[in-house]
Amino acid sequence: VSEQPLEGFAPNPRNTTPFLARKVTRPPTVDGVLTAGEWPDAQMLMKESPSREAILGEPCAARVCYEGGNLYVSMTVPLADVSKLRLENVWGKNDGAEVCFQDLSGKKPGPVFVLHGFATGHCESSTDGGAPAGISSRLGDATRFAAKVSNKQWTGEWAIPFAAAGIS
Repeated sequence: VSEQPLEGFAPNPRNTTPFLARKVTRPPTVDGVLTAGEWPDAQMLMKESPSREAILGEPCAARVCYEGGNLYVSMTVPLADVSKLRLENVWGKNDGAEVCFQDLSGKKPGPVFVLHGFATGHCESSTDGGAPAGISSRLGDATRFAAKVSNKQWTGEWAIPFAAAGIS
């Protein structure tokens, strides 16, 4: 995570606009509730599905920051009809959000780490991005996640320890 774009860094084709995490002096509380002043104002708005199809309605909004060796991520997912929310913990079948990140500080990029957070409050790691199973599992165990559902949206918040991913 850097305050400035890394020299020579070209984002993956699916990432058209790099979004930089900002350092904060006080970390957000990971409780699934976005409190005023808790997160940086900058938001990454998302209106496409993973297959790059347009999503109708309000965009999802993510915020990111870092402090004390942790990456913090929030995701707000608007709901047109809360009764259609699928509340189980099966990736690809139930309502969830995915956080992916990669260490680009060395000469060679590290593996892509993947974390799934579900509207139920469950979080899991995945090796889908090429991260070794042992490190991915350790990262999943060390990550804190909370989610809250309201009648208009669900919100997830992650505290991801860089050390658990082997990133200093």
